[in-house]
Amino acid sequence: MVDNQGVVLAPALPQAYPELPLVVGEGAAKHAAALYKALKPYPALRRKMLAALRVGDRRWTLKLRSGLEIMLPDDNLDVALKSLTKLEAEHRVLERDIADVDLRLLDRITVRLRETADAAPPPVVAPDVPTASTGATPKGKT
Repeated sequence: MVDNQGVVLAPALPQAYPELPLVVGEGAAKHAAALYKALKPYPALRRKMLAALRVGDRRWTLKLRSGLEIMLPDDNLDVALKSLTKLEAEHRVLERDIADVDLRLLDRITVRLRETADAAPPPVVAPDVPTASTGATPKGKT
């Protein structure tokens, strides 16, 4: 259990607090409050979360209850989450047989299907989706 200041209150078994996602990784306790503040406008995403994994004490990967992983960028977290919300609204990516959604790159969103997924192609990402790291649309788009 971690408070909103990142202080570890006590070890906790996940079964004791099923409504709380796990927060793990180097620096996770210290940065958990900022992550949850960024996730506050996205209650549907928060309800699907199983864990937030801190990677290299610099960025997060969200693991959903479905097994899908969402790799977030080091910065511009809000832009990445808005892009994910738009992708979900247009293509229902959180409901599909997808292994991960990578929002870390400047100019693209990468979606990887599960190995057991149907041979259907992944969703087409609209070119006007802002990139996570820059908050801007790809070059040449206004």
